Amino acid sequence: EKYINSKDNISQIRTKFVANASHELKTPIFSIKGFVETLLDGALNDPKVNTDFLKKIYNQTERLENILTDLIDISKIESGDLKLNKKYLSINDILSFIDNSYKHLAKKKGLKLEIPDTKDLKVYVDKEHIETVFSNIIKNAINYSDTGKIVVSVKEINNSINIAISDNGIGIKNAVIDKIFQRFFRVDDDRPRKTGRSGLGLAIVKHILEGHNQQVNVRSTKDVGSTFSFILEKG
Repeated sequence: EKYINSKDNISQIRTKFVANASHELKTPIFSIKGFVETLLDGALNDPKVNTDFLKKIYNQTERLENILTDLIDISKIESGDLKLNKKYLSINDILSFIDNSYKHLAKKKGLKLEIPDTKDLKVYVDKEHIETVFSNIIKNAINYSDTGKIVVSVKEINNSINIAISDNGIGIKNAVIDKIFQRFFRVDDDRPRKTGRSGLGLAIVKHILEGHNQQVNVRSTKDVGSTFSFILEKG
């Protein structure tokens, strides 16, 4: 996205952002309200449906939490409040976090998450924010894949570490591949709504990597899969 320093354009961007954010928040709120009303109208006393409705309410509150968290993050980033605390650390620490956090989610969908052992390889990054980068890309890979595997690869190239995350998901059309890092843009509008994603994940990825003076690149083939790659400074 391009940001133009004119009051009119900034106002338009802000208005569009608020409108999109309001739309994203309304959906889970209305869903929760509907489920609660149904329970109060008698479903609460029906053991065949009450637990199911409570699970649906829980899922919608999780979605609401995800949206609010991403809104807070993107607001901080785009207002210039992104503060990086870069340190030298083993990339295995980051990969272990990803393995522990997402392997079970991938397995639940019948996907295999492959993560390499990088031994003593170190990077110079902000740990929390780079974990967010990995997390958002991998969560998208899980959400947009129905079969196959998600592969994380790590290659040492001169003074840099090349990271690539590949999946066998639905892929991205060439016509929209430049739009996927825009706020609230979705390749498949239905999937994120079912999985609770906010539509802000890749915008956050883009800004965090720019804060590390890096870019994220995408290669994708429709119905074959996608690969997201980026460079990290070697520690």
